[in-house]
Amino acid sequence: MFLSALTLAGLLLQGQQPDGPIRVDTLLTRDGSQARLFIERNETPMLQPKKGPKRFGENKVQFEFEWLTRGTVIVHTNGQHDLRMRVYSQERKPENDAAHAVTRMMLRLWDMNYRRVHLDQPPNSLGYQILNVFITWGGKAGGEQFFGPDFEGKTRVTANTIYFYDLASFTDPLEMAREVAHEYGHATLPPIGGYKEREDWANGYLGEKLYLTWIRDVLAQGLLLPEDFMGVKKEQLDPWIAANVDPLVLKTAEKPPTMGTLADRTAKGMDAYLGLALYAAQILPENVFARSLKLTGSQNARDYPGAIFLALEEPDEVPITIPDILKGKAIWLPTGKGFVTGAKVLAIENGWTKVQTGSDPIVIRTKRV
Repeated sequence: MFLSALTLAGLLLQGQQPDGPIRVDTLLTRDGSQARLFIERNETPMLQPKKGPKRFGENKVQFEFEWLTRGTVIVHTNGQHDLRMRVYSQERKPENDAAHAVTRMMLRLWDMNYRRVHLDQPPNSLGYQILNVFITWGGKAGGEQFFGPDFEGKTRVTANTIYFYDLASFTDPLEMAREVAHEYGHATLPPIGGYKEREDWANGYLGEKLYLTWIRDVLAQGLLLPEDFMGVKKEQLDPWIAANVDPLVLKTAEKPPTMGTLADRTAKGMDAYLGLALYAAQILPENVFARSLKLTGSQNARDYPGAIFLALEEPDEVPITIPDILKGKAIWLPTGKGFVTGAKVLAIENGWTKVQTGSDPIVIRTKRV
């Protein structure tokens, strides 16, 4: 279908003047909820190609992008389509179009963020929560995210920007999904940084590990399809998660990181933070995990344990989910000022309680009856 009047009004409010006919594809849901994610794709090249903000080579060349794919969402009761991502590309394919696939996955990730951890994309300097994505044939294979200068029409802005380089290498479904999840994590998750190894910021690695775990789970439940995530299948994600997520969760459950470890700026310190965040995501209800991310209040990993403790204090009780890899084990649970019911307590130390998991439901309570 083509743009409705309400969709067009929403784009115009956000400074978007469509170039020619635009096809709109609705991303359907399988959980009974109303569809609210849409791919709006230019059917003809833009009259004025978009120049990417980055400059390359000795001559500082700006690549030009003729094709535009928009990701829009419904967040208001009036049904208006609000723009969340513009994906610029240098080609348009009738089938297996890379820009279409990237937009589709990013819309699903936006929805996961919005529903599960109550995060929207950070606004640019004009207040629009828009992510600009550039898919280019040039550059070294991989991706990059940054907040930097760009233009909305003739107005200079600080934009949230992602580049995916070397389109010809963008073929393996698992690697494509991992790369999109990594860069989307940089663009949307709270930044914890100051690292000297791997990358400055940990939110990219948190994004790939957190999102790919969520994706594996929704694929296993049949709620979404591989086509929603660059074609990656559950059978490909299972061994990746076993190798890249489960060991970090296990290590945290068996021995929570110390403040000294969290202060480490090497890969060891980053892994300690990632393990703690991934562990919290797996054992805590989504609303409590979401609050822990928001309550961190800084870019320092040492503040994250305290944020978890604060998040645990807000409800009277917090049911704990024990993932399969931890069932039957003695594990440490974050409890802060609370206490555990439903499991034998083995030790208590610095806001953490060691318990023996069993068949009974485990609950962290903040008030004694």
